[in-house]
Amino acid sequence: MANKELPPIIPDEGPIPVGSIIRAKRQFLGIAIEDFARQIKYNPAYVGQMESGYRNQKPGPVFLAKAANRLNFDSVQQLRETSREQITEWRGGDNVFADIKMPEGDDASILENSENRSGLLRALAWHTQRIDQIINKLKQLEK
Repeated sequence: MANKELPPIIPDEGPIPVGSIIRAKRQFLGIAIEDFARQIKYNPAYVGQMESGYRNQKPGPVFLAKAANRLNFDSVQQLRETSREQITEWRGGDNVFADIKMPEGDDASILENSENRSGLLRALAWHTQRIDQIINKLKQLEK
């Protein structure tokens, strides 16, 4: 992938959004979003919206069939049934935020100066990683 993309957002519980599964597998295969979009004959912006769940849009059946085929799933159903464990394996282990760096500046300046979604998401991912580390440390201390 030419540019650094954010990892998919995978909830701890409940169903995994199909767009997050698509992003996770695409990134695992090392396919840039622009290349993937071209291969399945969709606009990269649309693919990004489907992967991120932009405005709660759901991918249609044609998009899902093309994406599943390009990502080497046997069917759309197999894509939908991807487990959290499989996504974690694709991401290289438990720490899916390991490659995300906190944007420069303090929290206040990041919020004031972030005019784009990716800067705010990087900050959120960085803080989420730190919170997870604190929770794990607290659990260790409780033992």
